[in-house]
Amino acid sequence: GLVEQEPYQGRYRLGIRAFEIGNRALYSLDIRSIARPALHQLVDDFNETANLAILDKYEVVYIDQVESSNIIKMLARPGTRAPAYCTGAGKVLLAYLSEKQLNIFLNEVPLYPYTATTIIDPVHLREELQQIRRQGFALDHGEREEGVRCVAAPVFNHENRVIAAVSVAGPANRMPPDMMAGKLATAVVQVALQIGRHLGYQHR
Repeated sequence: GLVEQEPYQGRYRLGIRAFEIGNRALYSLDIRSIARPALHQLVDDFNETANLAILDKYEVVYIDQVESSNIIKMLARPGTRAPAYCTGAGKVLLAYLSEKQLNIFLNEVPLYPYTATTIIDPVHLREELQQIRRQGFALDHGEREEGVRCVAAPVFNHENRVIAAVSVAGPANRMPPDMMAGKLATAVVQVALQIGRHLGYQHR
């Protein structure tokens, strides 16, 4: 679908798939420019790494990052992919899939136990995603990497559709559970809403 051949003159031209890829790239660049000041604010407030991520083929893809100034910190360079089911940002993005999309995911994607806290039971994962949707944020207690914790929240666009996630990640010793579920979760949710408003989201 990247290239099409004209039926009469035989010349080649860009296909619809190239157009889709180009539009997706432009949209990613746009949301990055909108989100970057908010990511910086999170780092200024908590000095832990802030990320912006999207979902692609049931993997989370990090499209921007503002690093903590701490020597020990979480790093996921733009373009890095990770399984969605065991990362904070990924779980947020899965939580807002349609029921049909979620069923396809649970039927097709194997749940590999990366750590002792990775959710590998589809029933348990579905319950976790429902909880994330109810509370508006996700917590990751070392489900992808031992000792790394994360808080993530959804970014909505003008169609009230989740198109990205904001997350803050760092080592477990600097991110106790009460702080994660308290002031950090509140801040991440507010930043995600702020980005969404710039995209035309009308928060009710």
